[in-house]
Amino acid sequence: MLTLFLDDRTAAAEFEELLARLAPADTSRPPISFRAEVHDNGRVYQAGGNQFIHEQ
Repeated sequence: MLTLFLDDRTAAAEFEELLARLAPADTSRPPISFRAEVHDNGRVYQAGGNQFIHEQ
């Protein structure tokens, strides 16, 4: 696909336009940023949305 965009700038521009139209309209939420540090036997579970963990 990259070759197509390198060879055909019109196709690249149309694809960028399509991506812009598909972008979510609600951009009022701040970007999500994660940072975690784990030591020894620790665990970290991070999610930007729903997260389901099933452990026994």
